[in-house]
Amino acid sequence: MATKQIRINKTRQVEEFLNALRMQYKLLSDAELMKVALSLAYDFLQRKRIDAWIDSLPTIELTDEEQESLSEGIRSLNEERAKGGIRTMSVEEIMAETDPDH
Repeated sequence: MATKQIRINKTRQVEEFLNALRMQYKLLSDAELMKVALSLAYDFLQRKRIDAWIDSLPTIELTDEEQESLSEGIRSLNEERAKGGIRTMSVEEIMAETDPDH
């Protein structure tokens, strides 16, 4: 497998960021700290993407009767899930099912 390299200029902001990470990861080199930083940034961006998708979903006002019906349906689904008849999907799976660009 080929090794990939990136070059990062050590600006004041990058140095400050590395110093902040050094407080938590004292034994890591600068290169290892950058790997941690990139992983944290990726996780942050993924979380923002998921949060934005959730925020884009419509809000529905329910009457008391509709809320009770929904609660009854949820109880029924939970019973079926406990029996193994329903598979729980993650947010990523739901996004993939409903968003063709995902």
